[in-house]
Amino acid sequence: MTAVLGAAALLLVVAGLLKVRDPGPARAALARARTPLPEWSVSPAAVRAGGLVQALVGVAILATGGRTAGALVLVSFTALALASWRMAAVAPGSSCGCFGEVDAPAHWWHVAANAGLAAAGAVAVAWPQPGLAAVVADRPLIAVPLALLTVTLAYAAFLVMTALPALVTRTGATA
Repeated sequence: MTAVLGAAALLLVVAGLLKVRDPGPARAALARARTPLPEWSVSPAAVRAGGLVQALVGVAILATGGRTAGALVLVSFTALALASWRMAAVAPGSSCGCFGEVDAPAHWWHVAANAGLAAAGAVAVAWPQPGLAAVVADRPLIAVPLALLTVTLAYAAFLVMTALPALVTRTGATA
């Protein structure tokens, strides 16, 4: 479970930093989703600030572990599941802006990935897990395999949110 929470944290850090670097894709996605947000909240500065908070939440998850990390994953990915659900319903197939210029089509697979990570956060609230830093400090020999597993899980979730929807759409599959 520590690797799953770590993967969620890595996704938050990367997506947050990409929004800090270039808020344009996230701003465009918010416009396509026709969210009832005030204009100031989708300004470049606000999107950058939100991206910075997202990245810092990811760092906090990596550092803390326990119920706090689980709750941060639960809240973050529940919000992202709702946002991706809105995008999939209102602007299906358009990029969600999650990962900057990388096309992440609004699709039900995207919703499912976010909801699955939110569920992992709920499990971690009920059964707290140590953070990556604590695991590595207590058992240094596990550091490399745990890091590889964490990165692999993060990349798999990234592919479910980016490549899988494009593949499903391109092949005409109903999944």
